[in-house]
Amino acid sequence: MTPLKEEIEAIFNPGNIDDDCDRIADLLYLFKVQIGELLDKGEYHEAFTLFYEILKSLSCHFVKDEHYCHFDDIHSPDYTCGDMLDTIVRRVKEGVVTESDLKYLSEAMGEVERMDAYEDYGCPFVISDWNRFYGNLPLVICITKSKKKDKI
Repeated sequence: MTPLKEEIEAIFNPGNIDDDCDRIADLLYLFKVQIGELLDKGEYHEAFTLFYEILKSLSCHFVKDEHYCHFDDIHSPDYTCGDMLDTIVRRVKEGVVTESDLKYLSEAMGEVERMDAYEDYGCPFVISDWNRFYGNLPLVICITKSKKKDKI
């Protein structure tokens, strides 16, 4: 296990489970910041790898540690991951992410989509958000390019 993966896994320690899994969401916030910093530096592949590792751990522990027993309608880590995805989507819309990095992210999201947490519980919900965005990506890129031309 990589040091990064160990750090992520530590967040999902059963001792951190509380109502709505708020503590886990709070601990994930530092990774949200880190993803933003990686994106700012143009390190998209690294940012996407970090995001993927977080989603993979979240998915595993959602089922294994029965997170679904600890919230009514809000699973706070899902919202933190949603914020991470929003940051990523903004970069994709800017047209600065390479096609190969975008393909890598899409494949990673597909892998998480095939995990039990998503198939059985719809968690993490960012998968459905990503699929909706990615399915409309050609339109998004076309609109983005059009806006860039208008500024010239």
